[in-house]
Amino acid sequence: MDPIVRAQLHRAQSALANASRPNYAKDFIQAVQCLALSDSPSEASFLASNRFAGSKAANFLERGLISTGSVTGADTDFDIAQHDFLALVAKRSIIGKINAVRPLRRTQFHQRELIQTERSKAAWVGEGKAIPTTGGKFAIKTLEPAKIGALLPITREVAGSRFEDGLERDLTRAIATAESTGFIDPGNAGNEFEPASVTHGVASIPSGGNTADDVRDDIAALFKLYQGDIDSAVIVMHSRDAVQLGLMQSVLGQANITLNGGDLFGVPIVTSDYVPADSSGTSVTMLDADKILFADEGVSVDTSEVAAIEVDDGIWNAFQQNLVVLRAIRRVSWERVRDNAVAVLTGVNWGA
Repeated sequence: MDPIVRAQLHRAQSALANASRPNYAKDFIQAVQCLALSDSPSEASFLASNRFAGSKAANFLERGLISTGSVTGADTDFDIAQHDFLALVAKRSIIGKINAVRPLRRTQFHQRELIQTERSKAAWVGEGKAIPTTGGKFAIKTLEPAKIGALLPITREVAGSRFEDGLERDLTRAIATAESTGFIDPGNAGNEFEPASVTHGVASIPSGGNTADDVRDDIAALFKLYQGDIDSAVIVMHSRDAVQLGLMQSVLGQANITLNGGDLFGVPIVTSDYVPADSSGTSVTMLDADKILFADEGVSVDTSEVAAIEVDDGIWNAFQQNLVVLRAIRRVSWERVRDNAVAVLTGVNWGA
């Protein structure tokens, strides 16, 4: 199947699946708002029944209390609502955008996965002859959860009015930024708390320049360097590089590129401002999505009015300053399972 048709089919199937049920992201935000303005889950339920009477937020807060006396994890609809809130993060993050066109290889934390790290080979076999060994190498991979944390202190006045904007815009952006830069930054070697980026330590080549001829040579060199499966390939680039390519489409040939992505010779393009950029330029990455092992447990959001938080000018006490502190935790991890399935073009300044 043509790669573009495959991507379009995947997006259509995802859209159909999501269309078959309501989206509870707003209900999730409303529930967290009620929790932020209340001193207990029972008070939050009472507030939701008055402020959002008849809404799903009020309904699953109430049902959560009836079943266990708490909220988080107690109600299936609430868990679905958390998933829908995660979709708001996915719209911003590089991982979410890749999954929309070429799904990463999803697994579960702590689950052993048998991964083929080198391609097998087949051969023609004569009648009565032995079938030769196909080769190929395998490894056992297990992903351990890593944690992204974000705090958003807001006043109680804001919690009662512009809460939805703060949670949907600021908190999701903070999570998407940390997740995306960690995933794509070649300088991220990883540590005991954070997985290494999928681009760290892979084969790379420097950009040859910024003219149309240079861009064509860069693209040809990137495709040559890439050794993954073309059917599951994705190109990730900074939004400004996509704009420059879009301006050169008449000389590039088979390209359909906008600020929001597109494709280059049939390979989907994911654009993001989270691709690192400095005085030397940006990077353009071509990766095999099927060779990136990925696991996540969504996003959990909690609130506190008594937390002490560390800021640039010292320690703030939420109670003393009449603040509500939102805490978001994202558990996610990834690992590149074949080094030559990722190729990076560095020092990109196309059109500069």
